[in-house]
Amino acid sequence: FDADELGLSLELPVAPQILEATRRADHWVEIRKFMPSDAMHFHARDGATVPEGAEDADLAEGLLGVLDGSRSVGEVAELFPDRRFHCYKLLAEFVRDRVARPTGVEDLLAIAESIEKREPKRARELVRRGLDREAHHVELLTAEARLSERLGDTAGAASARKLVAHIHLDAGRTAEALEQLELAKRLAPSDPTIVERCLSVALLQGRRQDALQEGLLLVELYRAPGLHARAKDVLERLQRVDPDSLELELELAQSRVDCGETAMAVKQLLRRGK
Repeated sequence: FDADELGLSLELPVAPQILEATRRADHWVEIRKFMPSDAMHFHARDGATVPEGAEDADLAEGLLGVLDGSRSVGEVAELFPDRRFHCYKLLAEFVRDRVARPTGVEDLLAIAESIEKREPKRARELVRRGLDREAHHVELLTAEARLSERLGDTAGAASARKLVAHIHLDAGRTAEALEQLELAKRLAPSDPTIVERCLSVALLQGRRQDALQEGLLLVELYRAPGLHARAKDVLERLQRVDPDSLELELELAQSRVDCGETAMAVKQLLRRGK
């Protein structure tokens, strides 16, 4: 030992420390059988009480009091910084003895909804933890969109709405999908992927006028950053819907010029002129 270490005047017996370290290493193996991740959430079962013979009754009581499902294992342990190991050990015993149970995504959603008015940031965090488990959970995604919009994150809200619309479309719920797409369009009016999906649905349903309206809007969005080839593809699709439209004919010719297909554009207009 150097002089500084000797100056601390610490006299800890080595053997008990090694035994305690070994004991804890063995316990951690058992703890992780019941709590594989610190990101898991648990809540006390209704009417749960501290089991008889608990190693630390006061800590067990305090632990039961905070197991409401809103905190992860890591967050619960942070509430007892000087008793972290014992906290993990007791919590594992609670799970083993069915005093506490894992918090499901439906539970997380319910907790988030109960606090979203007073703690929207915390509520969105809980919703996102649920989405980490079930990325396509419609109710969680809807809550994510609602909370993101409340917190001013319009991009995040629009993204969640788009995913909800995609899930509805896959399930054949077209009306619900259109409702979500309209909400997403309001949040992100310059997002071409939203308008593209609206156009596809309108074409699928045979809503000719809506398809033309969505298509021309999409052409404007593609032209703004110079995506002329995509704009031309959209106009060609629209022309198949309304082959007699002079407006579409002129727009398509302009897009062909933008794409460097001037000769084809002139030939197209001459044919139409005849």
